[in-house]
Amino acid sequence: MWRVTSRAVAHFPAPVKMCARSFAKSVNPAKAAKAIAAKKGGGDDSQDDSKEIEFLKLICDSPRRKPPKFPEDVAKQNFEIGHRYNVETSRQHNRSMWDLQLKLDLKTSAMKALPPEEREWAMNIEKEDAAFPLDFRHPTWTPPIKGFDPDKY
Repeated sequence: MWRVTSRAVAHFPAPVKMCARSFAKSVNPAKAAKAIAAKKGGGDDSQDDSKEIEFLKLICDSPRRKPPKFPEDVAKQNFEIGHRYNVETSRQHNRSMWDLQLKLDLKTSAMKALPPEEREWAMNIEKEDAAFPLDFRHPTWTPPIKGFDPDKY
C-alpha cells in the first residue's frame, strides 16, 4: 500500500514510498459528484461546494506534464551545465564550511589559551551582549512586544 507523506520518517521499518499524485481512476468529476449526491439522497441543493470540489479534483487528477524532448547535443549540453552547477555549488559549500570550521577551531584554541578565571568570564554570554536574540525561534510579521512573557500563558 502506498503511504502519502512529505518526507521519510526514521522509525518506519520499511522504506516509505513517496506519492504526490492521486492514483484514482480518471472519472468525470461532475458525474462523480452527481452519483455521490444521488447515493446520499440529496439533490442539487447538496452540491453547494461541488464547483470548488470539482475544480480541486481537476487539479489533483490532471495529467502529468511531459518534459520536452531535446536533440541529443542540446541534452548533453544541458547535462554538462547541470553537472558543472552541482560541482561548483558543492565547492562553494565546502569552502564556506571549511571557513566556518576554521573560525570555530581558532576560537576554541584562543579560549583554551586564556587563564581559567578569564576563560569562565569569556565563555559567559550575557543577554545584553548578544547582537541577536538568543530565544529567537522563527521570523514573524510583527516586532516583539516589550515585557511580554510567554511563560505566563
